[in-house]
Amino acid sequence: MDAEQTIALWGDFKIWLEHSSQLPQSALHVIVGIALYPIFAKMMKVRWGSPLPLLPILGLELVNEVVDFTRYYLAGWPYSPMRSLADVAFTMLPIGALVAVFRLWGWHEAPGAAGRPN
Repeated sequence: MDAEQTIALWGDFKIWLEHSSQLPQSALHVIVGIALYPIFAKMMKVRWGSPLPLLPILGLELVNEVVDFTRYYLAGWPYSPMRSLADVAFTMLPIGALVAVFRLWGWHEAPGAAGRPN
């Protein structure tokens, strides 16, 4: 399978997911961004509230947007950078806000630190 086929397959999968889940693409970006955070936090062995798991989430989102751009380019469809910016915002802003709340609550600190019970 070459790169062009892989890009088309990824795009088809996203369309299938959107239609089968009955969720708009923007909602899927929010869900995936939030769902990936605990996975990357566990893999990186950091506490919730750490901004480090946001980096691989952002990386995957940017790869997704490059693939989207390439798919549009190969198909000759018009491309809007605003849609890509919106996708990045839908992916990163909700989980970024949750990370900020976790940090305010002290969840990024070791148990017992800052008066938090063990």
